[in-house]
Amino acid sequence: MPALHFIRTGGRHFKRAASVVRSAIHVVSVPQTSRDFNGASASNGPSEIGASHNGTSAACCWISTCCLVLLVLMVLSVASPFVHPTTEPEYAIDSISIKGINLTSPESLTLSPEFDISIIYGNRDENMGLYYYEKGSFISISYSNVILCSSGEIMPNFHQPKNNVTVLGMVLKCSGVKITTTIHDSLLRDQRQGKIRFVIDMKIPIRADTGAVEVTATSILKVFCAIKVNGLAMDSEIISKKQCVLVNRIWRSNYKNKGSDDSDNKLAKASS
Repeated sequence: MPALHFIRTGGRHFKRAASVVRSAIHVVSVPQTSRDFNGASASNGPSEIGASHNGTSAACCWISTCCLVLLVLMVLSVASPFVHPTTEPEYAIDSISIKGINLTSPESLTLSPEFDISIIYGNRDENMGLYYYEKGSFISISYSNVILCSSGEIMPNFHQPKNNVTVLGMVLKCSGVKITTTIHDSLLRDQRQGKIRFVIDMKIPIRADTGAVEVTATSILKVFCAIKVNGLAMDSEIISKKQCVLVNRIWRSNYKNKGSDDSDNKLAKASS
């Protein structure tokens, strides 16, 4: 079972324009009768009865108005996470350490790679936290469309609060990975140039935490990351953009998306 460990977590706050909801309440007046229940005429004291009816109608209107206002406030408090636009989660590769890829040994066409990866989980939403699950999670690392290592059930169960950035580390170990001479020569050439491109694909089980409404459905986020490193060693460094891309968007279509550079800078600053 791959080793998992939390590295660090931190929170960030972001400015958001407040949404204002205005409700208009219309009161319809009810016409009063000119006669009492005993059939008395308007000139024989029905003014007192009319005044009583006016007071009762006014009281009913006030009670109805108060009840309606309370109902509207309750609905807004419960549905507030859905009224305000939400921001999609963000992911980036913080660092990667590589072992077990020796391209100069006699057995260099059979690899036993080990990748120690730190992944940034960014939740900039001001209304919702996020639940992450180990079951159904998956990650693979490939070079030139050849999977060098993969593992399922690797990501931990954890809850991420709103306005939060968390960095998680995970280790992938594989053995007996066969590569062709073409892939070997390409890896060796890229290593000499100090520009080795890896693709990291992830499936992340996720569920929204609204705080007021219980959401039981779990969705799978598909995340694509393409990075370049300067070597195949434990001290290798990422020399390209670290930001990942969401392949599928499982929630609302009105996300407040930011540019890749902007999001990458915010995640990098928050995790430092």
